[in-house]
Amino acid sequence: IGPAADPSVETASFRTALGAQEHFIAVHVPPGLSFIQSLAELHRRYGEAMKSCGLSAETQVFSRYHVSDVASQQPLLGLSRVFETTREGAFSVVEQSPIDGSSIALFAYHVVCPGVPPVRSRYVYPGAGDRNGLRLEGRNYSLFWAGNLAVNTRPDTYGQTLDLLHSYNRILKCNRMELSRHTVRTWLYVKDLSAAYPD
Repeated sequence: IGPAADPSVETASFRTALGAQEHFIAVHVPPGLSFIQSLAELHRRYGEAMKSCGLSAETQVFSRYHVSDVASQQPLLGLSRVFETTREGAFSVVEQSPIDGSSIALFAYHVVCPGVPPVRSRYVYPGAGDRNGLRLEGRNYSLFWAGNLAVNTRPDTYGQTLDLLHSYNRILKCNRMELSRHTVRTWLYVKDLSAAYPD
């Protein structure tokens, strides 16, 4: 499948011989907009991208929002139409400013299966902030995506990373998986990494 017509929307799509599809979508908004305007524009562009790829909220698996100030922007994001579109899947909100100077960007992943769709199980962890996950169970596979697994348990980067990985492994074990055997990809976002590892 070719690239999106809008250069602010990047898509990559893959199909198997049996018709299963994976879709990756990255959406940018122009710099200089207010955050409310950026949310509205993000919603419009993402909706158009989903429509052009034949996707919907029900095919959403994972989304990651990059924002410039998570403390002030996450409450507004949580009330937005674009977030409502993505909350059927696992999601993560990361304080990592888009490189183009805008206030928000979105990465989304969708799966489409022909015939019988995979069974979707959505997880929200009470008392754990915005930790969430989505389990997909298909005919020959299970996928588990988790988001917002942030910890602030120790003052140092090493200790927090260790606690984060232990926490992640506990969640995986609840889903009959293990970090060492079943993890395909993970993202770790670390503040002031150069301060923790000066050499």
